[in-house]
Amino acid sequence: FFKDSWHLNSPDMIPKGEIYVELNRNHVPFVPTCLASGDVQCWPKQEMQMKKYVEFPWTCRQGLSITSHTHYHLILDIVGERLTNLTSSRELVQAIHDVLVTHQQAYTLGFLHRDISTGNITI
Repeated sequence: FFKDSWHLNSPDMIPKGEIYVELNRNHVPFVPTCLASGDVQCWPKQEMQMKKYVEFPWTCRQGLSITSHTHYHLILDIVGERLTNLTSSRELVQAIHDVLVTHQQAYTLGFLHRDISTGNITI
């Protein structure tokens, strides 16, 4: 699984790849292994450019606080089906159970997934 995204440039944010490594190190069940992750390596660094232009007179809303983002890749060792491809209620109940067990253990380690949705669950 390859995920291409933009992460916040904030000292409080832990990169997703490091979270997967920590969850695996603590044997949290049903968590895929992170094969590779990190900021996209190029020059110049791939960062969102909106912050440069927020004070220009032609912008719609001046004075907005814009948080910088950097281009990020994440590669996980999962191959599976989307949650929407389940074939029985039993499979659905088992999948929801597994998600709740994983989420509870991750939360105990200090991690909270804020987007538990069908697009973020693979069976």
